[in-house]
Amino acid sequence: MEALALKNEAVNLIEKLPVNKIRYVIQFTQFISQQNFFEEEQSNPAPSKHLPLGFLKGKAKVHFADNWEISPEELLGL
Repeated sequence: MEALALKNEAVNLIEKLPVNKIRYVIQFTQFISQQNFFEEEQSNPAPSKHLPLGFLKGKAKVHFADNWEISPEELLGL
C-alpha cells in the first residue's frame, strides 16, 4: 500500500477507538518511532574489540533452572 493509503487506514481505525485506547496508540507510536532510531544505530555498529576465547573463564557463572525451556522459534528469533 502507498504511504497515504496506510495513513488514511490508520486514521480511520483510530477514529473508532475510545479515548483511553487512543492514548495507548500514541504511546505505542512514540515507542516505535524511537525503535527506528535504535535500528539505524545498530545497523552501523562501532568497531568491536576482539577478546580472546575464555576471557571470562572463572569470572562468570550461568545457572539454568530445572524447568527452563525455549522453543525453536524463540531460539531462532522467529
